[in-house]
Amino acid sequence: MKLRSFGGGSNIIFAPALKGLVVHIAIKGMLFNGQTVTAAAGESWQNLVDTSISNDLFGLENLSLIPGTVGAAPMQNIGAYGVELADFLISLEAMNVVTGETQTFNREQCGFGYRQSLFKADLKDQFVIISVTLGLESEFKPRLAYPDLQARFSAKHCTAREVADAVNEIRRRKLPDPSQIGNTGSFFKNPELTQDQHDQVIGRLGDVSVHRTKDGRVKISAAALIEKVGMKGYAYKGAGVSDQHALVIVNLGQAESKDVTSLAKEIMRAVESRFDIKLEIEPVRLGFTRTNQ
Repeated sequence: MKLRSFGGGSNIIFAPALKGLVVHIAIKGMLFNGQTVTAAAGESWQNLVDTSISNDLFGLENLSLIPGTVGAAPMQNIGAYGVELADFLISLEAMNVVTGETQTFNREQCGFGYRQSLFKADLKDQFVIISVTLGLESEFKPRLAYPDLQARFSAKHCTAREVADAVNEIRRRKLPDPSQIGNTGSFFKNPELTQDQHDQVIGRLGDVSVHRTKDGRVKISAAALIEKVGMKGYAYKGAGVSDQHALVIVNLGQAESKDVTSLAKEIMRAVESRFDIKLEIEPVRLGFTRTNQ
């Protein structure tokens, strides 16, 4: 029997039928020791961000209001506004689902990349993350490279709480509220191109915004690409592209998971046809086969 685990389920699309054992990770607790915090996998990510700031430990402010649990955060190396989990992870504890033995993985062993880790790749479905240990900063160093934050704080001093509050407000303004309309959150990764790839497609991009990554690649806004092909607000059966943010697929009524994936494929085809850029789905899809996806 195949075992699948999840925390808050905020980054998962379930197939209509799912065979196997599904385990909800609900282990709670946080331990602070100097600049280090170890949090159990079932803890709310937002609770960890808020508690760290309250304990005068900094670095996670830009990751505020990302849904889900602590254990899920390393799975896809969560990131926002120029900060990634990998920037602060020291190690994590994970249980082998076959042997039941626990194993420690340091940052290098986790194989982190953009929305990627070893636990989504070579070790997929082989380990359940139990706890995460982060090394945070005792001195607040604002990370304001993104325009939304630059515009707000460029002319004044800011605190960690103010940055976190600003991120919360920006996310609430830009993204649809899941308590009001069901949605999958950010559905596609922002494509990362080499300089040569970018030079080949630059003539098609127009005013699509780009961002230079730490390793010199060119990150392109997937939302802007979707808007450029005219699919912001586009509806397919019960699913649709949010008219608030083109990166989010919403449930307009009675959408099933197959409707969501069919809409996603249509978006991907349109973007690739126009820009020769392949979008990659961000959420984990559980239980899908060739016949039901």
